[in-house]
Amino acid sequence: MSAAVKRIRSATLRGRKWKVRWLDRVFDAATGRELYGQCDHAASTINISLNQPLSEVDDTIIHEILHALMPKVKEKRIRSGATELLAALRHAGLCPKRNRHETGNRAETPGSPEKGNERLETDG
Repeated sequence: MSAAVKRIRSATLRGRKWKVRWLDRVFDAATGRELYGQCDHAASTINISLNQPLSEVDDTIIHEILHALMPKVKEKRIRSGATELLAALRHAGLCPKRNRHETGNRAETPGSPEKGNERLETDG
């Protein structure tokens, strides 16, 4: 991803420290299916794939944080909750709306990132 996006590295959720890893790709260990994100409760780790459309990154982060906070909630509810929360954050101007046609490897955001912001980058 070449567009400027601030990367979260860790989060404390309900008093528990979680590591957030940004990986080239994320796969489901059981099925081999590629995922945009994954929450590993045993390791207190959230994995976010860099191989996803830029327009999906914010939703993926929220989605995986909800999994961390509510491990017993079913996927369908997590999915709808993440989408609704992201829409509310965007409506309030707290989260940028990203172009649906931007892809992780080709997306460009006008202007330069603020000093201190990290960038999502892949090798290649």
